[in-house]
Amino acid sequence: MWPFERSRFVLRVGRDWLDLWSQASTGLAPAGEPIRLEPSNPDILAQAVTLLLKRALVEGRGNVRLVDVVVESACLPVLSLDLGNTLPDQEQVLALLRHRVAQTYGNVLIGDGGWEVIAESWIGAGRGVGYALAPSTRLALLTGAAASHCKVNSVQPAFAWGRARFGRQVPRKGWWLWCEQDRTLVAFIDHGTVCSLSAGAPRLIEQGVSATDLVSLEAARHGHGTESISAVVAGWTCKELGGAARAQTDEPLTFLAAAAPEVNAGRPTTSSAIGA
Repeated sequence: MWPFERSRFVLRVGRDWLDLWSQASTGLAPAGEPIRLEPSNPDILAQAVTLLLKRALVEGRGNVRLVDVVVESACLPVLSLDLGNTLPDQEQVLALLRHRVAQTYGNVLIGDGGWEVIAESWIGAGRGVGYALAPSTRLALLTGAAASHCKVNSVQPAFAWGRARFGRQVPRKGWWLWCEQDRTLVAFIDHGTVCSLSAGAPRLIEQGVSATDLVSLEAARHGHGTESISAVVAGWTCKELGGAARAQTDEPLTFLAAAAPEVNAGRPTTSSAIGA
């Protein structure tokens, strides 16, 4: 499904707000004003999806009916998997991931009608990455899109979507910092495999937080060297990548934004507008 076709919307779901984008020649362009969300409220999420898509269609965004949904880790958890020195098959990896989800999120139902899990793992890598999607979140997305007469083409973890979107710009060996609405995910990649992951580092736009600091912390924690290893900071807009972080370091960093240059989403409207 890469690259995105022009006829599709891209809907981003984060902890704090929901925003809609359309594909432009230079990157993603906002399709309407974002809507502020209430965390962990699937009813509000479904209403927000419907409202945002209906607004975009009314405003003449064309006959766009297909939607690729990109869900950030606050709403679709990302878990680092330690596979040890064995060579587990896919079923064993998924069993480990289900166990981790149950440990982390309580006595949840895994299986029919429960959380859906998918994993990225490679034989012999020793580590992998897993994703878990709550049934209430999936239902809210599908329901909201259907109410606006749109169809969900895909539901993707933002962490995986970002690496797929930027393709060869992702380092084969180096640091990958993925910026989300409420956090930064810091990963060390070797031969295309995520070897370590911090899924809850501070946002780079917070005062006093720099990309170099986050890399140094994770390098010390996981035993990775930082000398002569590239670091890529990626996200949706230039603003969300953290201009302050760029100014705080002399290290060579690459900054990648999915949105068109100098494009930022508008201010989120309050959830009180939903259902009006």
